[in-house]
Amino acid sequence: MSYFRFTPVFLALLAAGCHQSSTSSDERPAAMQQEARTRPRVAIVPVIDHSVNGCRWNLSEEFTSQICDELYQKDNMRIVNPNKAKALLKNAKVDASPFDTNIDWVKKVFKDDEFVVFMELVEHQEVYRQERDKTKAPKDCSADLNMAMRVRVLDLRGEKPQVVLQELVHHTHFIPKQYTEKNYFHASWNYDSFALSPTGLAHEEFIRDISSQINAYIVLSVNGLP
Repeated sequence: MSYFRFTPVFLALLAAGCHQSSTSSDERPAAMQQEARTRPRVAIVPVIDHSVNGCRWNLSEEFTSQICDELYQKDNMRIVNPNKAKALLKNAKVDASPFDTNIDWVKKVFKDDEFVVFMELVEHQEVYRQERDKTKAPKDCSADLNMAMRVRVLDLRGEKPQVVLQELVHHTHFIPKQYTEKNYFHASWNYDSFALSPTGLAHEEFIRDISSQINAYIVLSVNGLP
């Protein structure tokens, strides 16, 4: 029969390790609370959809929901419910664009938040890869799904709002001809099969790109340069 012999030194180390683990466990809730306080509070305004598209579902709802989910997973900020941000804008009856040069009103509307994110979908269109003479019918052509999102992130921690990110994010995704709008019944966003469709895969890449940039610039604004 084999057995282990616990020496006095090993037992002392084991006791010390248990004591240290217990102390860490006791301190963890306070540390988590402190971390929650240091993560910035970020308002995500629902995506403004100014694209011309043939989708049967609401692209604003899809992109808003999925971008928020991506940011939640990164866990670097406290996300305000987009419906609350929408209600704040509606109640304030703002008659100005968040992408204009005059942004002083933003701090008054979002007075409880440290950052606010505005997004506008300006393009979502399949462009068919036809020959120069366009002799091929669209149903016989593959396509590019071109998307563009205007993104603006404002830092509200100072006396006046400051723009920390302003960019037009472009994305192009190749769509084989058998999966274009002319030839394929696209499952809507709320169906399980959507994630595996060409449009679903294109949206996923686009959303990850937008979310990564929003996250990076907010984290940089909070923590500064390394």
